[in-house]
Amino acid sequence: FIHRPFTTTNSIQLEDARKSVSDTDPASVTYISGDHTPLKGVVLSHRAHVFNLVNFSENRFLIKRQKAVSVLPLAHSFERTMNYTFQYINLPVVYSDSFSTLPGVLQQFCPDVMVAVPYILERYESQFEKRNDFSYRLKNVFQRQTAWFLLYPNTFPLNVKLLVYDILKRFRSKDVNSMFGNNLDLIICGGAELDVKVLEKFRMQGIEVYEGYGLTEAGPVVTVNDRFRIKAGSAGLPLKGVELMLSPENEILVKSSGLMSSYFTPGDSPVDKKGWLHTGDTGTIDKKGFLTITGTIKTIFKLKNGLYVNPEYIEKRILSTSGNFHNIWVYGHNKNHLVALIIAAKHNAKDEECLNSIKQVVDSYNSDCEKQEQVKKFRVIHDEWNTENGLLNPDLSLNRRALYE
Repeated sequence: FIHRPFTTTNSIQLEDARKSVSDTDPASVTYISGDHTPLKGVVLSHRAHVFNLVNFSENRFLIKRQKAVSVLPLAHSFERTMNYTFQYINLPVVYSDSFSTLPGVLQQFCPDVMVAVPYILERYESQFEKRNDFSYRLKNVFQRQTAWFLLYPNTFPLNVKLLVYDILKRFRSKDVNSMFGNNLDLIICGGAELDVKVLEKFRMQGIEVYEGYGLTEAGPVVTVNDRFRIKAGSAGLPLKGVELMLSPENEILVKSSGLMSSYFTPGDSPVDKKGWLHTGDTGTIDKKGFLTITGTIKTIFKLKNGLYVNPEYIEKRILSTSGNFHNIWVYGHNKNHLVALIIAAKHNAKDEECLNSIKQVVDSYNSDCEKQEQVKKFRVIHDEWNTENGLLNPDLSLNRRALYE
């Protein structure tokens, strides 16, 4: 919002107006919502935005890039910060209206950089060529072993890493190459945790994928992987100037100049008196400082027996074991046991073979988990969960409140 009226285009008055703005003045208000919580307007200052984009722009994977494609809504704080960063480093940006129009945009403009959430990568990975003939399997083994070197950035110099990516690009199938406009080789991924198997499949195609972690209240970017500092399955290392700490409950706490100033409407601030932002997410930090997200306090609930359950952990475990699931929602707050709604990957959710396959996966999961984490009942439906009907949030994560209602 603007709290100082400005109507002139005179350069002198423009400069005076610029000087009258303090770096601590509000620059934006981003409205977010959580489970069973009202909308909250996160106020970020000019300093917070600049801190985030300048420090993120120092990542070496952004050097010598040609063009980026933007597909997430600009109301999404991660996407907006990436756009600020691209403008800051003079990188042209083309915009896709939605995921459905993205293939055409990739074909027409041939960008080499894309910002995405895991959902988008998973949808593309499901279209990658899969065959059982000997030549394909041999090529697959070579790509997998070659991509393995990319997980050890401190062992090999940059020129060797770039050579490995170049080799993998040469083995990229024509279908995959065409799918991404024949030029894409970098994806910046955020908003949720990316399955390591999906990450590996993209690296096998010679496409660099770097994950990060953040939230609107933190500016938003907190951690990120890059070419020299990467750990598969982690959210990376803190940006320059960002401090991380875990609470006794393993909640991730963040301190930096990029934190929110306040909420626009009165409410309890997640920033404590010592300047630490309480994220509501849980994680681990290894000896090298890499952050791994393990869950979220906000979605953890109690069963009727008083035991806590983390539905995200269960959903990820079940989804990772079979290709028959398009999505799953686990619920059981104050209930005797867990139940689930499952979106089948196949079009006919009533197909007996499909139902039996899904039942086998759920039964297998139930046999290898704690009793309170067992899914006792589930229903398979043929439906669409998307942002249009409100069942997915803008970052394509489950809107648990809407699904419950």
